[in-house]
Amino acid sequence: MDRYCKCMEEIKLRVEAVNAILQKRSTTICQATNIEFMCLQIRGILELIALGSLVTNEKEYKKRSIELANNPWNAKVILREIERINPKFYPVPGKQMLDSQTNKEKK
Repeated sequence: MDRYCKCMEEIKLRVEAVNAILQKRSTTICQATNIEFMCLQIRGILELIALGSLVTNEKEYKKRSIELANNPWNAKVILREIERINPKFYPVPGKQMLDSQTNKEKK
C-alpha cells in the first residue's frame, strides 16, 4: 500500500508541474521545451498509473520486481507485466442499449 501511495503522490506532483507550465507560473524558458516537459510528465503519469495498479498486488510485484527494477520507466515492460499478472486488467468496452419507448439507457 505504501508503494501505491508513493505512486499517487508522484502523480500529483507531476500534474502540478504540468499545471504550473500551463498557467505560466513556471517555464523552461522556451515554448518547445515547455511542451516537451509537459509531454514527459504526462508519460510519467500514465506509467505511474500502470505501475500503481501493479504494486497493489505485492506477491506478484515481488515476482516481477527484478525486471521492473531494470526497466522502471519502460511503459511496454510495465504493461506487459500487468497483462501477465491480470489478463483481464484492461476494461472491455460495453454497448449502451436504449429503451425504444423512453429513449433512456437500459440498466
